[in-house]
Amino acid sequence: MRITRNTTYALLSIAAAVFSLKANGQVLGKVSNSKGEPIPFASVYIKEIMQGAPTSEKGSYILKLKPGSYNINFQAIGYKPQNRSIQVDDKAVTLNVTLEDATYELKEVVVSSKDNPADRIMRKAITNGQIFKSKLSSYTSDVYFKTNLKITKFSKIVKWLVPKEQKLPVEGKTYTMEIVNKLSYKTPNQYTQKTISMRTNFPDDDFSIPGLSIYRNNIYNETFFGAASPLGRSAFTFYKFQLVGSSQQNGNTTYKIAFSPRKSVGSYYSGTLYIVDNVYNITNAELTTTNTGIKYVFSISYEMINGTIPMPTTISSKMSGNIMGNIFGFAMTSSAKYTSVETKGAAAPKVVAAATKKTKKISKKEVQKRETIEKKIEELSSKDNLSMKEMRQMTALIEKKEELDDTLTNLEESSMKVVKDSLFNTQDSTFWNQVRPIPLSDEEIKYSHESDSISAKIPKGVAAPVDTTKNKVKWSASSALIGGTIYQKGSTSVGATGFVFGNSSYFTPVDGFTLANKFEFQTMLDTNHRLNIAVKPMYSFARKTAMGNAGLRYDFSPRHKGYFTVTGSIATTDLNPERPIDKLPNTVAALFFKESYLKTIDTKGISAAVSYEVANGLNVKLGSTFNSYTLLDNQTNFSFLYKNAVYDSNKPSNLFDDGSSLSSYRQASLLLNVSYTPSPRYKYDYRGYKYYTSANKPTFNLKVKQGVGAYQSVSHHTQLELGVQQHVSVHMINNLRYTAKAGTFFNSGNLQLTDYYHPNTVYIPFGFTTSENAFILMPYYKYATPKSYAEGHATYEAQGLLLKYLPFLSKKMFTENVSVGGYVTKRNVCYTEVGYGVGNILMMGGVSVAASFENGKYSGWGIKGYINLP
Repeated sequence: MRITRNTTYALLSIAAAVFSLKANGQVLGKVSNSKGEPIPFASVYIKEIMQGAPTSEKGSYILKLKPGSYNINFQAIGYKPQNRSIQVDDKAVTLNVTLEDATYELKEVVVSSKDNPADRIMRKAITNGQIFKSKLSSYTSDVYFKTNLKITKFSKIVKWLVPKEQKLPVEGKTYTMEIVNKLSYKTPNQYTQKTISMRTNFPDDDFSIPGLSIYRNNIYNETFFGAASPLGRSAFTFYKFQLVGSSQQNGNTTYKIAFSPRKSVGSYYSGTLYIVDNVYNITNAELTTTNTGIKYVFSISYEMINGTIPMPTTISSKMSGNIMGNIFGFAMTSSAKYTSVETKGAAAPKVVAAATKKTKKISKKEVQKRETIEKKIEELSSKDNLSMKEMRQMTALIEKKEELDDTLTNLEESSMKVVKDSLFNTQDSTFWNQVRPIPLSDEEIKYSHESDSISAKIPKGVAAPVDTTKNKVKWSASSALIGGTIYQKGSTSVGATGFVFGNSSYFTPVDGFTLANKFEFQTMLDTNHRLNIAVKPMYSFARKTAMGNAGLRYDFSPRHKGYFTVTGSIATTDLNPERPIDKLPNTVAALFFKESYLKTIDTKGISAAVSYEVANGLNVKLGSTFNSYTLLDNQTNFSFLYKNAVYDSNKPSNLFDDGSSLSSYRQASLLLNVSYTPSPRYKYDYRGYKYYTSANKPTFNLKVKQGVGAYQSVSHHTQLELGVQQHVSVHMINNLRYTAKAGTFFNSGNLQLTDYYHPNTVYIPFGFTTSENAFILMPYYKYATPKSYAEGHATYEAQGLLLKYLPFLSKKMFTENVSVGGYVTKRNVCYTEVGYGVGNILMMGGVSVAASFENGKYSGWGIKGYINLP
């Protein structure tokens, strides 16, 4: 186990960003309350340059500004905001500000309202928030980011697992990181992060730049950092709201709204929102949540940029907790300066960059539909007191309008792209003193010199220097035994699964102990072509036979998911070739419990296939196979325990076996697979390979398999199968996953067991795969059929169903699920399972309990456990 700085960032959900680089003068001072006490993390916003900056823990701030006149707004939660005008020249100006306590009062008319006044305000705030979000087209911003990490204690297990040469953070010491970035956004989800400089004293040599995830989380989205947002479209499903009071601030009425979760189970926030009347935009938000012993606190200030859209100008967050004996504290502050903001449907202000994107042609019918939607939105938005029905109607209309306004032609989504500035990390302490808007604390100053010395190790130079490391050759002979990369140079590598994992070495009563190891060679021939060759040598000690298989995959069109494969095998294989049993748990079951679930047949065969995405979401795969099968008998009765017992025969039990379904034979087949997902959004990974990202959309499948009368093939059968599968997000944090298929066979008189339809089952009571969308009590091979069939599974996974409602388990990190599965065949076999499960236990595995019914009658129950192997 290697704990790097990047691992620490991931665990603590760190994100980064930038600030202005050039300034000729400065304004500095302290923000205090009426008692003279400093106000930490107050927001300081300069309207003319759309720049925000938070105060330090001691209430201090420092602004670098060009000479000129500025209006500065000072605000903090619980205080009345204050606007100050100031003239800046090339000299330092001291501006200390005292904020008065804000008094939030409830008026009689509000108290006597029949409708909850907070609900009325929040309905408008949520609907207007969706309008704000839909207006944003693009922006660029400079963001400064600073984070402090202090680990009070490491658990003994971490100290034991981490290699001695690995540097762990010193217990009790504060580590600081500062980053200066430039962030660009373009609708719908394209972010580019250009890092100008980074400064840190984290004890690690891995200086990869973290991404700006905190600025990708919009409070008007359905979720905010993994929990339901109190300003998302479904907020009323998860939260109840209370109006604390209203206050007159800068000539406007500001409402203070307290919110809390409706349920005690799940990932929810509690806190306060500050909403301005009439426009119903958010000015401040305080969000708090606790999960698995970790407390998260976010404090965010918003400003109406160009008087159009509320955008975050300062963000601070704190995390503290105890993860399995590791006690830590984390604090982050950041500030943003918006250099351009572009909105839809309006002329761009002077500070806004000109629009450059293309728009697709819209039909007359679409124009009329858009006008109707806009008219209805305008009609609803004019209402001050929206009903819940009208709020939902309006948010749905805004979503439809966004679809019509979508200027994308290919539905591509973009991840955060992180690049280095041309002068990345060439700056010194003078640079940091110039750009830093938050004065360092005494503790941060203490380690300032250390940050300079460690940051000096970060490679300096241009944004994309020639990477000399990719030409270096890396060797690891031990990986050939235990698994991993054996050889690597650039994009060429040789790896191995090792002799234990990856379904390598195993034991069965047919082969006895079998040594196996899969070796894989892969290389990028160019940006569009990749070659992968895998070879798996095997040796059966019981049969004293060398075996093996090999495969080649050639990716010829990664942007269209195009590839070609050819495989060959001379080895024992599962009698269910489409869903082979995991060999590692079967080996454990055989050696310790004298139970081998895996039934095998000697196979000599070859197959080839080509797959291509002919249109976005439509994939076609053509293939052919030829196999020669030979029946095998058990060759050993060895076991660590139960030495006097005898293994069951290698011939499995099958309900539809008429005595001819299992023999030595040859079979040639052709295969057509077609899958279709309607208009999926997609991304490209760093290699240029396409993958789908759409949620809540079904995928339809068509399978046609045709037996061919060549090379003494015994069956000319035809198999036709239709299926559908889908993952549906329910209330954002819960999930419904289902799969259903139905098929039939024609001319299946000579069909053998290996080509039957095998229902999806994971009958071994322990293993390394989940039981989702599978039966756990159905024996392998027993219900495989050569006739018509239908199979379906549905799993509903939730943050809390049963156990989570126990007080001592309500905040633990695991999920619960209920499932149902059914299987029907032409011979009137109707098999059903219903189950309950717990997943993600310690992020390592889960357990399921199920009951089975056959033709409507109860037939048994059982338990299935699994562990996720790394």
